[in-house]
Amino acid sequence: MDWRKHLAKLPEHVPRPDLWDRIEAELALEKKLDEALPQLPEHEPDDLLWQRIAQGLPQAAPWWQRGSARAAAASVAAVLLAVAWWHRPMETVTVEYRQEVAAAPPVAVAEPETAADQKAEAFIAQQCAEQATLCQKPEVKELRRQLAELDAETRELAEHLKVFGQDEALVKAQIKIEKQRAAVTKELIGLLRI
Repeated sequence: MDWRKHLAKLPEHVPRPDLWDRIEAELALEKKLDEALPQLPEHEPDDLLWQRIAQGLPQAAPWWQRGSARAAAASVAAVLLAVAWWHRPMETVTVEYRQEVAAAPPVAVAEPETAADQKAEAFIAQQCAEQATLCQKPEVKELRRQLAELDAETRELAEHLKVFGQDEALVKAQIKIEKQRAAVTKELIGLLRI
């Protein structure tokens, strides 16, 4: 932005012709007063002056007589508030507490191997004993490794359930592991039946 353009747009103002004369006159008066002030005479007032001034003023009523109607109304209001305060129903606050000992949540213990699980493990062990070359295949080895990991996770989860009880997340994890274990076992048995 160019400030000169904006400056050119500003309106011009011409002061009144007598303005400077008035300013000079006021400054001259102030200068004369400053010079004359030290030359003024000093005067001590009479000691009884303030007493005479006070006698000439209208006498004010004492503070207890001033606004007596307002004071009486305020007093009545204060008395009424005090009576209302004393006769209000007292609020009774009762604090009660008790301690309860919660029974330990039932602990989900890993279910002992079912008969089906035992039969499946016996079948896998028997097939690997009879057909050693079949159990050496990479897919069978991988499925047996996954099954061993899932068994370890099941035991670890059972320990957590003993410590933390029926935690929803742990129960969901247990269900998920059992489903995975069943799927791996089914696939492994399918490979060994060939």
